[in-house]
Amino acid sequence: LPRRHPPRTHQLPDPQPVRRMTPADITNTRNNLGLTQAQFASALGLHRVTVAKYEAGMLKPPPWFVVLVRYAEAHGPPQYVEAYQMPPDE
Repeated sequence: LPRRHPPRTHQLPDPQPVRRMTPADITNTRNNLGLTQAQFASALGLHRVTVAKYEAGMLKPPPWFVVLVRYAEAHGPPQYVEAYQMPPDE
């Protein structure tokens, strides 16, 4: 059978371990970005309840979540989040 991809000729660097986040880290990051839980969740593609559970320590966030939050810390929230307005709670 023919190979679909050429053989890899370079080595990828070893991945860096993801530094864990405490619930307080998550809350502080969200507050520093000036986002509500709903806005933060929307920016990360999550439900607000999931973010609330991460912040309360009820769920341990997966590594991909930590990477996205660290990125948001360094670069700010996506532009569409800044313009997003949540309707008032009923």
